[in-house]
Amino acid sequence: MKTRIVLLVIVFQFFNACALKKLNYAKIKIEVPSNYKLSSEYQIENDNFSAQWTYIPGKSFSNNMQIELNNQFESQFKLRYINDINFISCGEKFIGKKYYLENAPLKYRIYAYGIINKKLVILNLGFKNNPENDKYFDDLMRKFITF
Repeated sequence: MKTRIVLLVIVFQFFNACALKKLNYAKIKIEVPSNYKLSSEYQIENDNFSAQWTYIPGKSFSNNMQIELNNQFESQFKLRYINDINFISCGEKFIGKKYYLENAPLKYRIYAYGIINKKLVILNLGFKNNPENDKYFDDLMRKFITF
């Protein structure tokens, strides 16, 4: 009996560990490379890149809400605005703003909005280097942002 319980625990841990190697980004399954840490079901990071996202019910999102969320985001960090930015995330158009954080390991931030699979996604991306193009992005980064 003890052997069965131990075996069940090992099998459960194995499947649990395998489940953590994939993430669900707006109903899109993405493999997580070993050099990334999956911090939660809505956050992934390593030394060069981070991505956090949340979903907002589309009917409740307005221009005023977007302004309020931008102001809230900007007040949380000591940010310097760089420019507006447009990019593609999982094949869909996103619009947002790019910022510079002076005293942070991931010095560049992109805060953007878009719709993927009929879900309004708010995306917060961090970069060690200025994301001027996607030439040096790895495969996981390209799932979240391409130009």
